[in-house]
Amino acid sequence: MKKSNKYKIYWILTVGLLAVNIAEFLIINSISVPNNTEISIQNVPEVSGQYLLKEVEGCPNKIAGNPNALLKIKYFYNDLCPYCRQEAPILDKLISKRGDLLYIEMFDTDKCREDSIKAGVTTIPFFVFEANGESNSGGGFVKEEDLENFICRVTQGC
Repeated sequence: MKKSNKYKIYWILTVGLLAVNIAEFLIINSISVPNNTEISIQNVPEVSGQYLLKEVEGCPNKIAGNPNALLKIKYFYNDLCPYCRQEAPILDKLISKRGDLLYIEMFDTDKCREDSIKAGVTTIPFFVFEANGESNSGGGFVKEEDLENFICRVTQGC
């Protein structure tokens, strides 16, 4: 391969990754939250102050958090995806810490192909955020701090 072709490929990959990061930032910062939003938590399964991640039959494969929460997240992953494996402990920690403020449904893209197509999954990990009747989605790894800040801003509960 010519040296100039290597640089072209490197440039294309760099621009692509930059575009994904910009899209992720725009998606996470685009859900608006009315100032008078109240959060009501009732009849939510809780064990030792933590909302548990539960495996369920069908799709989604796993659920966690408060089903009555203002913020709903659909998370698409694959066990072979290295970025998904990095995202998993972050999500586990956020569920443990902020499970009362969100409800998350996790979809394995191999087992939930129809749901993945319907959600417009183009890369994994992939998120669909729903709050206040709005829905935004995007793919790529999201840092713990960014996710937690987003959860706190949208729910106004931190």
